[in-house]
Amino acid sequence: MTVDYDARMLVVGPLQAASRQGAIEGSYDLCDPHAERATGPEGWTVVRHEPDRALP
Repeated sequence: MTVDYDARMLVVGPLQAASRQGAIEGSYDLCDPHAERATGPEGWTVVRHEPDRALP
């Protein structure tokens, strides 16, 4: 999960290599159950990268 406080946005998806090395501020590694439940404060946007999910 990456947090963008200025944009009031959470982006949930696979981490980039730079995130794993701590090079991207505001990035956090979550287990699958926590990633699925991640929400932001009221009024925030949550973007989920779900490549395996079929579009309607």
